[in-house]
Amino acid sequence: MRYFSRTALRFIMPSPYEPHLNRVLRGISTVELVYTSHRQWPLPPPPLSHPASSSHIDADADTVTELNISVLDSSFNPPTLAHLALANISLSQAFPCQPASAVDASTLTSTNHFHAKLLLLSVRNADKSLKPGDATYEQRLDMMVRLAEEVRQDSSSSSSQPPEFGVSMSGNILEENNGSISSAARTANAEANIAVAIIDEPTFVGKSHVLLKFLTERLASFPSGPRSTISEGILGEPGVGSESQTSSSTTSPTLRAVVRPNLTFIVGIDTLERLFAPRYYGSPEDMHIRLQQFLGPWPDGDGSRVICARRITPGLEVTEDERERKVLAAAKDFVDRGRIAVVDIDEHVRSFSSSEVRRSIEHGDEKWRRMVAANIRDYVQQHELYSTRVTDPTVDSARTNN
Repeated sequence: MRYFSRTALRFIMPSPYEPHLNRVLRGISTVELVYTSHRQWPLPPPPLSHPASSSHIDADADTVTELNISVLDSSFNPPTLAHLALANISLSQAFPCQPASAVDASTLTSTNHFHAKLLLLSVRNADKSLKPGDATYEQRLDMMVRLAEEVRQDSSSSSSQPPEFGVSMSGNILEENNGSISSAARTANAEANIAVAIIDEPTFVGKSHVLLKFLTERLASFPSGPRSTISEGILGEPGVGSESQTSSSTTSPTLRAVVRPNLTFIVGIDTLERLFAPRYYGSPEDMHIRLQQFLGPWPDGDGSRVICARRITPGLEVTEDERERKVLAAAKDFVDRGRIAVVDIDEHVRSFSSSEVRRSIEHGDEKWRRMVAANIRDYVQQHELYSTRVTDPTVDSARTNN
């Protein structure tokens, strides 16, 4: 009988994410959801007293309701506590003067928080590609789901109520809470409205366009409920991933309100710096045109926004303050128009980075353990990630054949 190391087994054992990755890599679909915290994401969760009923928008037919969605796009190699801090940034922290939302107060009690959150992995990054010793895309998705669970736990901790449930891409219920729900838990459940997805698009400008199209089509595929602003589709029972999942329970009545996805990308200062670097575009003129489309207000532009978190980056040739002034000078027009905002995250995690975690593990430095959540730390140790370069011939063969 032949025995395989745990490192080799990860290339032999089938991954539940493989079908989704294949569809994106082969161009069959542009975006694949692999995890959602409830079946009707990105709509607000259904009323917690009736978890099987459909989500709804409480608005008049002529009301345009913005569905504010935060997007944390990263390589997640691995996710750190800095990623968790970024995912937990609130809308009011960056844009305090938000108009009143038409979203039902029974699911969201204020506009201080995003209606939905998305953790996004691009399989075609403008700056990064898979290197020997990196976590595979499947492993990163595993860790992203664990990060999503951390976000949900953080959201529910203030109410002492667990998140309601989570749905994998196969439609399995991961968690369920059927107890009595307090008003604080309602807010927490709304804040924990999160999904994990894959995309094959290297730039933020392209991601904005692709995600808006995907979300509009997803909303339009729901058989009853509010309308999407672009496709005039009907919302109601959800799909999970690319496959429709229909609840056997009777759905609650919904009003035909107009819903418009409104994306806010959460980035670090280094990413904002790249966003305004002409080398990533055909020319400075092309950069201006594409950024106007990306950040320009709807309906002339995508209506997307950017929240930039201050970070500490070792080895800079200039100070962090000088770097920020230079970046914000390039982005001044969009900052002044309220399309870009800069915020602080906890100073204790501001310097944490995935690359530092990988370097620490490779050199046997235990400090990496305080840079990641406990469930990520356990996963990294269980799968022996980043500690050695690939030497197993079975793994080498598997890499060559894939």
